[in-house]
Amino acid sequence: MPPLTGAIDLSTEQVITWVNAVLLPFFRVGALMMTAPLLGTRAIPIRIRMAFTILVTSVIAPTLPPLPPLDPLSPEMVLTIFNQILVGVAMGFTLKLVFTTVELGGQIGGQLMGLGFASLMDPQNGVPVPIVSQFYNLLVTLLYLVLNGHLFALEALAESFRTLPIGPIGPVPETWWDVTIWGGILFHGALLIALPAIGALLLVNVIFAVATRATPAFNVFAIGFPITLGLGLFLIIETLPILVEQVGHLLRDAFEVVRGLPMLPSKHG
Repeated sequence: MPPLTGAIDLSTEQVITWVNAVLLPFFRVGALMMTAPLLGTRAIPIRIRMAFTILVTSVIAPTLPPLPPLDPLSPEMVLTIFNQILVGVAMGFTLKLVFTTVELGGQIGGQLMGLGFASLMDPQNGVPVPIVSQFYNLLVTLLYLVLNGHLFALEALAESFRTLPIGPIGPVPETWWDVTIWGGILFHGALLIALPAIGALLLVNVIFAVATRATPAFNVFAIGFPITLGLGLFLIIETLPILVEQVGHLLRDAFEVVRGLPMLPSKHG
Protein backbone atom coordinates (compact mmCIF):
# COMPACT_ATOMS: atom_id res chain seq x y z
CA MET A 1 0.00 0.00 0.00
CA PRO A 2 1.56 3.30 -1.04
CA PRO A 3 2.18 5.87 1.74
CA LEU A 4 -0.31 8.67 2.16
CA THR A 5 0.70 11.95 0.60
CA GLY A 6 -0.11 15.39 1.94
CA ALA A 7 -0.19 14.28 5.58
CA ILE A 8 0.18 17.06 8.16
CA ASP A 9 3.09 16.59 10.52
CA LEU A 10 2.27 18.28 13.83
CA SER A 11 4.50 18.35 16.86
CA THR A 12 3.23 18.09 20.42
CA GLU A 13 4.30 21.67 21.09
CA GLN A 14 2.24 22.97 18.17
CA VAL A 15 -0.87 21.10 19.31
CA ILE A 16 -0.48 22.40 22.87
CA THR A 17 -0.02 25.95 21.59
CA TRP A 18 -3.16 25.76 19.46
CA VAL A 19 -5.21 24.28 22.29
CA ASN A 20 -3.99 26.94 24.73
CA ALA A 21 -4.81 29.69 22.23
CA VAL A 22 -8.49 28.71 22.46
CA LEU A 23 -8.76 27.19 25.93
CA LEU A 24 -7.19 30.00 27.97
CA PRO A 25 -9.31 32.83 26.51
CA PHE A 26 -12.34 30.58 26.95
CA PHE A 27 -11.94 30.64 30.74
CA ARG A 28 -11.83 34.44 30.92
CA VAL A 29 -14.78 34.84 28.55
CA GLY A 30 -16.77 32.14 30.32
CA ALA A 31 -16.17 33.66 33.76
CA LEU A 32 -17.50 37.00 32.52
CA MET A 33 -20.53 35.42 30.87
CA MET A 34 -21.44 33.54 34.04
CA THR A 35 -21.31 36.62 36.28
CA ALA A 36 -22.22 39.59 34.05
CA PRO A 37 -25.73 41.10 34.13
CA LEU A 38 -28.41 39.71 31.82
CA LEU A 39 -26.42 36.74 30.47
CA GLY A 40 -25.30 35.70 33.95
CA THR A 41 -28.84 35.37 35.30
CA ARG A 42 -30.46 32.07 36.16
CA ALA A 43 -33.19 32.80 33.63
CA ILE A 44 -30.69 32.13 30.82
CA PRO A 45 -29.97 28.39 30.42
CA ILE A 46 -26.37 27.32 30.88
CA ARG A 47 -26.30 25.83 27.38
CA ILE A 48 -27.10 29.22 25.85
CA ARG A 49 -24.44 30.92 27.95
CA MET A 50 -21.95 28.24 26.98
CA ALA A 51 -22.78 28.61 23.29
CA PHE A 52 -22.38 32.39 23.52
CA THR A 53 -19.06 31.91 25.34
CA ILE A 54 -17.78 29.68 22.54
CA LEU A 55 -18.94 32.21 19.95
CA VAL A 56 -17.19 35.15 21.64
CA THR A 57 -14.04 33.09 22.21
CA SER A 58 -13.90 32.09 18.55
CA VAL A 59 -13.99 35.79 17.62
CA ILE A 60 -11.43 37.00 20.18
CA ALA A 61 -8.92 34.12 20.05
CA PRO A 62 -7.62 34.76 16.48
CA THR A 63 -6.82 38.39 17.40
CA LEU A 64 -4.55 37.50 20.33
CA PRO A 65 -0.76 37.32 20.05
CA PRO A 66 0.88 33.89 20.15
CA LEU A 67 0.78 32.33 23.60
CA PRO A 68 3.69 30.53 25.25
CA PRO A 69 3.48 26.71 24.99
CA LEU A 70 2.48 25.94 28.59
CA ASP A 71 2.40 22.33 29.72
CA PRO A 72 -1.26 21.41 30.45
CA LEU A 73 -0.20 19.62 33.66
CA SER A 74 2.24 22.24 34.92
CA PRO A 75 1.62 24.57 37.90
CA GLU A 76 2.01 27.55 35.53
CA MET A 77 -0.97 26.29 33.50
CA VAL A 78 -3.14 25.93 36.62
CA LEU A 79 -2.14 29.41 37.81
CA THR A 80 -2.85 30.89 34.37
CA ILE A 81 -6.33 29.35 34.25
CA PHE A 82 -7.02 30.59 37.77
CA ASN A 83 -6.00 34.12 36.82
CA GLN A 84 -8.25 34.13 33.75
CA ILE A 85 -11.23 33.08 35.85
CA LEU A 86 -10.45 35.78 38.43
CA VAL A 87 -10.28 38.50 35.78
CA GLY A 88 -13.59 37.48 34.19
CA VAL A 89 -15.37 37.17 37.54
CA ALA A 90 -14.07 40.56 38.72
CA MET A 91 -15.32 42.31 35.58
CA GLY A 92 -18.75 40.67 35.63
CA PHE A 93 -19.17 41.07 39.39
CA THR A 94 -18.36 44.79 39.20
CA LEU A 95 -21.15 45.36 36.67
CA LYS A 96 -23.61 43.20 38.58
CA LEU A 97 -23.02 45.21 41.76
CA VAL A 98 -24.91 48.11 40.17
CA PHE A 99 -28.01 45.92 39.79
CA THR A 100 -27.67 44.68 43.37
CA THR A 101 -27.36 48.27 44.60
CA VAL A 102 -30.57 49.40 42.91
CA GLU A 103 -32.41 46.30 44.14
CA LEU A 104 -31.22 46.98 47.69
CA GLY A 105 -32.44 50.57 47.51
CA GLY A 106 -35.82 49.38 46.27
CA GLN A 107 -35.99 46.74 48.98
CA ILE A 108 -35.39 49.31 51.72
CA GLY A 109 -38.01 51.66 50.28
CA GLY A 110 -40.52 48.84 49.75
CA GLN A 111 -40.27 47.60 53.30
CA LEU A 112 -40.72 51.10 54.71
CA MET A 113 -43.83 51.77 52.65
CA GLY A 114 -45.42 48.43 53.58
CA LEU A 115 -44.75 46.43 50.42
CA GLY A 116 -42.16 44.15 51.93
CA PHE A 117 -44.63 41.25 51.86
CA ALA A 118 -45.36 41.68 48.11
CA SER A 119 -42.58 39.70 46.46
CA LEU A 120 -41.75 38.46 42.99
CA MET A 121 -39.13 35.99 41.81
CA ASP A 122 -35.93 37.79 40.87
CA PRO A 123 -34.54 36.33 37.60
CA GLN A 124 -31.09 37.71 38.43
CA ASN A 125 -30.56 35.65 41.58
CA GLY A 126 -33.48 33.23 41.61
CA VAL A 127 -34.84 34.42 44.98
CA PRO A 128 -38.03 36.34 45.88
CA VAL A 129 -37.55 40.09 46.27
CA PRO A 130 -40.03 42.91 47.03
CA ILE A 131 -41.99 44.19 44.07
CA VAL A 132 -40.38 47.62 44.35
CA SER A 133 -36.94 46.02 43.98
CA GLN A 134 -38.18 44.15 40.92
CA PHE A 135 -39.43 47.39 39.40
CA TYR A 136 -36.08 49.07 40.00
CA ASN A 137 -34.34 46.00 38.59
CA LEU A 138 -36.29 46.30 35.34
CA LEU A 139 -35.42 49.99 35.25
CA VAL A 140 -31.68 49.44 35.61
CA THR A 141 -31.85 46.62 33.04
CA LEU A 142 -33.41 48.95 30.48
CA LEU A 143 -30.82 51.64 31.24
CA TYR A 144 -28.07 49.04 30.90
CA LEU A 145 -29.32 48.17 27.42
CA VAL A 146 -29.89 51.81 26.44
CA LEU A 147 -26.30 52.67 27.42
CA ASN A 148 -25.07 49.63 25.45
CA GLY A 149 -23.70 48.05 28.60
CA HIS A 150 -23.75 44.58 27.03
CA LEU A 151 -21.63 45.86 24.14
CA PHE A 152 -19.30 47.65 26.53
CA ALA A 153 -18.78 44.43 28.51
CA LEU A 154 -17.64 42.67 25.34
CA GLU A 155 -15.43 45.62 24.38
CA ALA A 156 -13.83 45.74 27.84
CA LEU A 157 -13.32 41.98 27.70
CA ALA A 158 -11.50 42.19 24.36
CA GLU A 159 -9.41 45.12 25.61
CA SER A 160 -8.49 43.22 28.79
CA PHE A 161 -6.42 40.77 26.72
CA ARG A 162 -4.27 43.74 25.71
CA THR A 163 -3.89 45.37 29.13
CA LEU A 164 -3.46 42.01 30.87
CA PRO A 165 -2.21 39.35 28.42
CA ILE A 166 -2.78 35.71 29.19
CA GLY A 167 -0.09 34.36 31.48
CA PRO A 168 0.67 33.20 35.03
CA ILE A 169 0.88 36.84 36.19
CA GLY A 170 -2.46 38.09 37.45
CA PRO A 171 -3.79 41.57 38.18
CA VAL A 172 -2.10 43.75 40.74
CA PRO A 173 -3.37 43.55 44.37
CA GLU A 174 -4.76 47.08 44.03
CA THR A 175 -7.29 45.67 41.57
CA TRP A 176 -9.14 43.76 44.28
CA TRP A 177 -8.94 46.79 46.56
CA ASP A 178 -10.58 48.85 43.81
CA VAL A 179 -13.43 46.30 43.62
CA THR A 180 -13.87 46.51 47.41
CA ILE A 181 -13.99 50.31 47.36
CA TRP A 182 -16.43 50.20 44.46
CA GLY A 183 -18.72 47.93 46.45
CA GLY A 184 -18.73 50.43 49.32
CA ILE A 185 -19.57 53.27 46.95
CA LEU A 186 -22.49 51.32 45.53
CA PHE A 187 -23.98 50.55 48.93
CA HIS A 188 -23.76 54.27 49.61
CA GLY A 189 -25.67 54.74 46.36
CA ALA A 190 -28.35 52.28 47.55
CA LEU A 191 -28.86 54.43 50.64
CA LEU A 192 -29.22 57.54 48.47
CA ILE A 193 -31.82 55.77 46.33
CA ALA A 194 -33.91 54.91 49.39
CA LEU A 195 -33.22 58.18 51.24
CA PRO A 196 -36.34 60.08 50.03
CA ALA A 197 -38.58 57.24 51.16
CA ILE A 198 -36.69 56.91 54.46
CA GLY A 199 -37.02 60.62 55.27
CA ALA A 200 -40.65 61.05 54.24
CA LEU A 201 -41.93 57.85 55.82
CA LEU A 202 -39.99 58.50 58.99
CA LEU A 203 -41.73 61.87 59.27
CA VAL A 204 -45.12 60.18 58.71
CA ASN A 205 -44.41 57.61 61.42
CA VAL A 206 -43.43 60.36 63.84
CA ILE A 207 -46.71 62.17 63.09
CA PHE A 208 -48.65 58.94 63.66
CA ALA A 209 -46.83 58.38 66.94
CA VAL A 210 -47.71 61.88 68.18
CA ALA A 211 -51.34 61.47 67.04
CA THR A 212 -51.60 58.09 68.80
CA ARG A 213 -50.13 59.59 71.96
CA ALA A 214 -52.54 62.53 71.88
CA THR A 215 -55.59 60.47 70.87
CA PRO A 216 -55.42 56.88 72.15
CA ALA A 217 -58.56 55.98 70.22
CA PHE A 218 -56.79 56.78 66.92
CA ASN A 219 -56.52 53.53 64.91
CA VAL A 220 -53.07 53.92 63.37
CA PHE A 221 -53.17 50.53 61.66
CA ALA A 222 -56.40 51.25 59.78
CA ILE A 223 -55.38 54.72 58.62
CA GLY A 224 -51.58 54.63 58.66
CA PHE A 225 -51.08 51.80 56.17
CA PRO A 226 -53.05 53.39 53.26
CA ILE A 227 -51.35 56.73 53.87
CA THR A 228 -47.88 55.16 54.05
CA LEU A 229 -48.48 53.10 50.93
CA GLY A 230 -49.88 56.03 48.96
CA LEU A 231 -47.05 58.31 50.03
CA GLY A 232 -44.50 55.67 49.06
CA LEU A 233 -45.97 55.26 45.58
CA PHE A 234 -46.09 59.04 45.18
CA LEU A 235 -42.39 59.27 46.12
CA ILE A 236 -41.47 56.56 43.62
CA ILE A 237 -43.19 58.45 40.82
CA GLU A 238 -41.76 61.85 41.80
CA THR A 239 -38.18 60.62 42.30
CA LEU A 240 -38.13 58.47 39.15
CA PRO A 241 -36.32 61.07 36.95
CA ILE A 242 -33.66 61.57 39.64
CA LEU A 243 -33.32 57.80 40.03
CA VAL A 244 -32.80 57.33 36.31
CA GLU A 245 -30.06 59.96 36.29
CA GLN A 246 -28.38 58.49 39.36
CA VAL A 247 -28.45 54.94 38.00
CA GLY A 248 -27.01 56.20 34.73
CA HIS A 249 -24.08 57.74 36.62
CA LEU A 250 -23.54 54.49 38.54
CA LEU A 251 -23.46 52.49 35.31
CA ARG A 252 -20.99 54.88 33.67
CA ASP A 253 -18.76 54.74 36.75
CA ALA A 254 -18.98 50.95 36.67
CA PHE A 255 -17.85 50.96 33.04
CA GLU A 256 -14.77 52.97 34.00
CA VAL A 257 -13.98 50.65 36.90
CA VAL A 258 -14.30 47.57 34.70
CA ARG A 259 -12.07 49.09 32.05
CA GLY A 260 -9.29 49.68 34.60
CA LEU A 261 -9.48 46.36 36.45
CA PRO A 262 -7.25 44.03 34.37
CA MET A 263 -3.81 45.62 34.55
CA LEU A 264 -0.24 44.41 34.83
CA PRO A 265 1.91 45.47 37.80
CA SER A 266 4.25 47.43 35.50
CA LYS A 267 1.33 49.46 34.11
CA HIS A 268 -0.33 50.20 37.42
CA GLY A 269 2.10 52.88 38.52
